[in-house]
Amino acid sequence: SIWITRWDYKTAADVERAIRWSAGLGMNRVFFQVRGRADAFYRSSIEPWGEEIGGKDPGFDPPEAAIPAARATGVELHAWVNVMPGWKGSANPRDPAHVLYQHPEWFLVDRTGKRLLKNPADYTILNPCFPDVRAHITRVIEDIAARYPVDGIQLDYIRFVGLKPDGENDAPYDPRTLALF
Repeated sequence: SIWITRWDYKTAADVERAIRWSAGLGMNRVFFQVRGRADAFYRSSIEPWGEEIGGKDPGFDPPEAAIPAARATGVELHAWVNVMPGWKGSANPRDPAHVLYQHPEWFLVDRTGKRLLKNPADYTILNPCFPDVRAHITRVIEDIAARYPVDGIQLDYIRFVGLKPDGENDAPYDPRTLALF
């Protein structure tokens, strides 16, 4: 197995080349990243295009380029989804449709009451305790599964990340999560 990240392609030719290269290495399964930080690397009506591919439709649909390349080389293609990351970095997302703008209340809150929206060193995480967050993520994954004949879907980052060992930034500690608990 091999992972093709969202940084590994900008064009359909890049996608096809990465699949052929993977097959040439003897890989029989490719995990092809289609979601990074609550953004899409496919034509989604649910989330905005990922900034790593330009933040807009690049003129091709990455999974639509990857699937025939995988079939032609006998490689299984699995859509790789970063599940819980909502953002990463100190700058805001460029697209106003991004979940950070549409639902900042979905992000974790630490022990001090600070909402964790931006972190230059690690992903900030959507709060999986909230039913509306789980429904959104389920909708994204169902959309991918319904529209693309992939061999599987790899769910990654189903965890809290970036917490300090001293517990200072432990999360979630917002009233809604505590009430659900």
